[in-house]
Amino acid sequence: MIPASLQATVVQLAHEGHQDESKTKALIRSKVWFPEIDTAVTEAVQCCIPCQANTSRCKVEPLSMSDLPRGTWLNLSIDFCGPLPSGKYFLVMIDEYSHFPVVEVICSTSTETVIPVVDKVFCTYGSPELLKSDNGPPFNSQAWKDFLATYNMKHRKITSLWPQANAQAENFNKPMIKAIREAHIKAPAG
Repeated sequence: MIPASLQATVVQLAHEGHQDESKTKALIRSKVWFPEIDTAVTEAVQCCIPCQANTSRCKVEPLSMSDLPRGTWLNLSIDFCGPLPSGKYFLVMIDEYSHFPVVEVICSTSTETVIPVVDKVFCTYGSPELLKSDNGPPFNSQAWKDFLATYNMKHRKITSLWPQANAQAENFNKPMIKAIREAHIKAPAG
């Protein structure tokens, strides 16, 4: 038990090697105890200029939630999955309201291959108001812009190198590609 007059000194000694907050707390708890020990350590580490100057402050801002669409097939997410072991790809379109997936097998991710497949899906299920995609080459072409203009559709591109922004499609793709890879692994001969 440390008296109040020595508590700051004890915290300073425990933090002498400029360990992070959790390591300083663990060290001090293993040797001594006094009331509000965690608060004293937190304040000391946050006031330590060498620690603050050398600590990376990589705080991720909280994601802002997207509004739920008014109904089905109004907002779609589109993405590619692959390449598959066969060299082909899946073109995945997910309804953001119902999570209904449409998966088409394609041989290439070129705009010339993608547009007829997407057109077929829109003719079958109707055209959405908004289509969300990554910044892949087929979704940046003039032919793609012209195609979406024929349907009077808005195109929202997600932030580059941030696939979490297209979570609907990404979350569908992960288990699907895992199942496909597992199916291609041959069982050992027994």
